[in-house]
Amino acid sequence: MREELLTLKQINVEYPEFSTQKLSAAIRKGELKAVKRGLPYYVTRQNLNTYLGINNSNADISKDLEIAKLKQELNKYKTELNTIKGLINTCSAILG
Repeated sequence: MREELLTLKQINVEYPEFSTQKLSAAIRKGELKAVKRGLPYYVTRQNLNTYLGINNSNADISKDLEIAKLKQELNKYKTELNTIKGLINTCSAILG
């Protein structure tokens, strides 16, 4: 599988706070890894994410998915608990 390559202009469109000049400076300082093919620099998505502090490893993605699944399950249990509380209140009102 080939890695996605982005030009500095494409990065700037996606992240307007990073001008092409700022990105070029980061490349020259070694803060952002890039390759030069002809005139433009190309940056892999992984190198961009590393520079931006975005961690996108498979392990982290799996953890995020598991957390989302658990949150959804927790919300389901909260709804069920509220339903049971409502039934208990109804029964209490009927019985006196």
